[in-house]
Amino acid sequence: MLKALTALDPIQRMGNADARDALASLDLLFIDAGRFDEYNLQIAARRFVSLLQQHGIAHVHQEFDGGHRGMAWRYGVSLSMIAEALT
Repeated sequence: MLKALTALDPIQRMGNADARDALASLDLLFIDAGRFDEYNLQIAARRFVSLLQQHGIAHVHQEFDGGHRGMAWRYGVSLSMIAEALT
């Protein structure tokens, strides 16, 4: 089971050229995380963004003051970027 979950890990998948090509083909790759995330997801986001940068994959990365919960106020940021990418 752990091996199957590891295969889905975005950081692990960056080792796969097809996965990188798929990410590079996106109109928008948006990664955000709270600086005080209760699960420390900001650390994984930083590692993932570092790999994106190493491979020259366009992305938007934002960290904000907040944690993992009560993030409805961030919807305006992400949804406006998604709407723009779709038009």
